[in-house]
Amino acid sequence: AVANGLRRYVFTSSVAVYPPGGEYTENAALVPPDYPNPYGANKANTERALFALGREQGIPVSTLRPAFVYGEHNPIEREAFFWDRLLAGRPIIIPDDGLATMQWVYSRDVARAAILASETDVAAGHAYNLSNYPPITQVDFVRLLARVAGTDAALVHVPRERIAQLGGSVFTPPFYFGNYLDVPPITVLPDRVRSELGLELTPMEDGLRE
Repeated sequence: AVANGLRRYVFTSSVAVYPPGGEYTENAALVPPDYPNPYGANKANTERALFALGREQGIPVSTLRPAFVYGEHNPIEREAFFWDRLLAGRPIIIPDDGLATMQWVYSRDVARAAILASETDVAAGHAYNLSNYPPITQVDFVRLLARVAGTDAALVHVPRERIAQLGGSVFTPPFYFGNYLDVPPITVLPDRVRSELGLELTPMEDGLRE
């Protein structure tokens, strides 16, 4: 509908276009159209459709694949979920051993990447992973949040089986480890955004302190 005269289309996708595992570069295969996680499937299907338009009609498309986004005005129960508890002196539930990994990206870096992808010629036809590297474990994530908040973290390890028995959820309240954070890890490499767009992603501790 807007192809005539369009200079660049930048789509915000997600690392959920990859299956659990990694480490993935942007050239890795995306999840199939019938993937059981509809969020990842829909993001991947949209990317395929947009890049097809790029090939067939010359529409300059770029896609961004952020990991978990943190930052000011985040409406999702993620970092604030833990800070609320830490500042209230409440214990933090850690599923199993807490060694499952996550990757994060600062919201301002997502915005910066979108601007650069819209203005940089090399970005046309390319996808960009946006994530801190290396990944951080759940335990180290909570300890980092506590350090930034200037408090101590009382960690309580609970088996996932027991959490499930008591009704804990990753999708809807009652959350036990934030919204959607206790899921099989997807690990990506963010080298392309640095080499092609010149964007140095904010170190996680610096972003959280901001």
